[in-house]
Amino acid sequence: MSVTSRGKARARKRLVLSAVASHPAGADLTYTWSFSDGKVREGADVVHRFKSKGEYRVVLTVTDGEQTSRVRLLVEVKKAAKKAKKSTGNGKGKKGKRSGSRR
Repeated sequence: MSVTSRGKARARKRLVLSAVASHPAGADLTYTWSFSDGKVREGADVVHRFKSKGEYRVVLTVTDGEQTSRVRLLVEVKKAAKKAKKSTGNGKGKKGKRSGSRR
C-alpha cells in the first residue's frame, strides 16, 4: 500500500491525500481516513483541511471486508501562508491625477 499527498500541509488549505492498494484476488477495497481532529473521509483520494498548525495523526484503514491493513501517518501542518497584498496601482499618478503633461 502506498500513500501520497499533493500540496503542502498548511492550516486552512486543501491537502489531497491518495492511497493505492491491491488485492491478490482483485476484491473491492474500502479506504477510510481517520484524522486526529475528529474528521473521517472515505475513498482512495480525499481532501482535508486542518484548522490550525500542529501535528496531526492520520490513520488510513483499507479493508476487503475480511482482512484489514492500516497505515499510520504523522502530518506536520504549518501555519497558513500570508496572503499577498493586492496592488492598488490604477495607472494614475499621485492623488488620482493622471501623470504626464497637460494641454
